[in-house]
Amino acid sequence: RDPEMSRGLGDVYKRQAFAAYTAEISYLLGEAYLKINQIHSAKEHLLLAEKIQASLHKVKALEKTQHLLKECSLS
Repeated sequence: RDPEMSRGLGDVYKRQAFAAYTAEISYLLGEAYLKINQIHSAKEHLLLAEKIQASLHKVKALEKTQHLLKECSLS
């Protein structure tokens, strides 16, 4: 067996392993990025829902005030 050839194959195997780890890390980083975007999007939806709910409470309060004013003017 030629020692130079064996050393060369070892380098090839190391490069293949490094490439496999690099690909796996890239995949995991991509998955993490997607999850972060999903979480960010969910937070934005939650904030929007909270704003809508606050607006609905204001509308209900205004409707109640209008109703009370009508009752007062009829009395």
